[in-house]
Amino acid sequence: MTAILALENCSLTDTATASYNAIHSVPYSYTIANIQENETLTIEELLECLLIPSANDAAFILAEKVGGTLDNFYDMMNKKAKELGASNSHFDNPHGLDRKTHYTTAYDLALISSKALENDILAEICATKTHKVPANNISNERFFINKNKMLSSYDGAIGLKTGYTNAARSTLVSCAEKDGMKLICVVLRDENPYQYEDTIALFE
Repeated sequence: MTAILALENCSLTDTATASYNAIHSVPYSYTIANIQENETLTIEELLECLLIPSANDAAFILAEKVGGTLDNFYDMMNKKAKELGASNSHFDNPHGLDRKTHYTTAYDLALISSKALENDILAEICATKTHKVPANNISNERFFINKNKMLSSYDGAIGLKTGYTNAARSTLVSCAEKDGMKLICVVLRDENPYQYEDTIALFE
């Protein structure tokens, strides 16, 4: 949802500068791209950080860029969810980490993912296995590996997004295309690495 709103409200060449709050809002132990305060990146680079290694700091930077304030961005997320028919979702953070008032369902995630796949840029990023973000005046070059093992282990896999939190456990939203049929599969509250096995079984 964060990526969808970013692309609906910005161009890929627009830039965003990391604030102190964006850098320090990610709970300890969760994935970041090690973006530094006052570092400026393009929207495309932030989307690559967000979707390939699951960088939560990039999510906050995009939210502030798009919404102006985090609260306004959350309102935008919930409005978009309603528009897509994701009626059993409520967003109050840009990265999906655990909060009692932040929730969704497998069906709603499939609806949101279907919308994301309509955008060729998002689809391309989600299918990227490895990527380099070039160095700038603050940070060195960054090299990312996509955590989605489906991309290298399942014929026809074209994305989409892995996830893990203490409450949700291992989650996986996948898309695969075979024999002219494209399917989205959502697996929630699984145990690593069985989210991959279960996804493949569902696809088959």
